[in-house]
Amino acid sequence: MKVGRKILVACCAGGMLVTTTPMARSTTTAVGPPSEQAIHDFFGERRQPIYFDDTLARQFAIGISGGVEDERILPGGDRFVATCRPHNCADKAAVVIAKDGRILGAGMIGFRCHHRGDGVPPCDENPSAIVYVKRATTAGARNQLRAWAIKRLADPTVEAGHLKTKHDAIVIEFN
Repeated sequence: MKVGRKILVACCAGGMLVTTTPMARSTTTAVGPPSEQAIHDFFGERRQPIYFDDTLARQFAIGISGGVEDERILPGGDRFVATCRPHNCADKAAVVIAKDGRILGAGMIGFRCHHRGDGVPPCDENPSAIVYVKRATTAGARNQLRAWAIKRLADPTVEAGHLKTKHDAIVIEFN
C-alpha cells in the first residue's frame, strides 16, 4: 500500500481550515480526490471567483473534498472523480487524474460569489460551469469534463431555487 493524502475541510466560527491526513491507497487502483500538491501544481496561484473570492486551488480543494457523485476509470487508465461541495451540493467539482497523479483537467460549478462593493448581490443568480485544462491536455479529458458540466447544469437538483438559461461550460486553457 502507498500512503496518499486526503483533504479534509473543517468549518469553525472563525472561518475554514483545510488540512491533509494520510489515506491508505492501493498501488493498483487510486481512489478519491487528487493530492493537495497535485491541485497546487495544476492551478498555481490563479484566482477567479467560483465558490468565493480566493485562489482556484483553494476553492477546488474544498469543492473536490465533498461527497463523491461519480468515480470511474476512463479508457487509457485516467481517473474521473466528480463531487459536490461539502455543505453546499449546488456547487460541484470534477477532475481527470492521470495514472501518475497529475491533474489533466478540472471543472467547477458555482454561483461566482465575490465582493463587488456596489450593492449587487454577492453571488450570481445562475450557476456557471468552468473547465480548466492545460493546452497539452488530451481531448478525451477536456470532453469528459465538459460533458460532466453540461449534464450537471441540466440536472434539476442544481437548478432548485435558481433560474438558469444556459447549459454550456466555459473551457479555459492555460500553460
